[in-house]
Amino acid sequence: MITPAAAVEAGISALAGAATVRYETVPGSHLGILAGPTARDTTWSYLEKFLTEAA
Repeated sequence: MITPAAAVEAGISALAGAATVRYETVPGSHLGILAGPTARDTTWSYLEKFLTEAA
């Protein structure tokens, strides 16, 4: 776990004025979320979707 979910959820409320706030969770360790066996289908697909929508 990189950050406890409750801490992230509390931080989201601090960004209430932002145009878009997205919160996703993925399985894996610190490095695993970027290079683990499920990263392609989780982390990287979430990032790709975000970047596509932001463009």
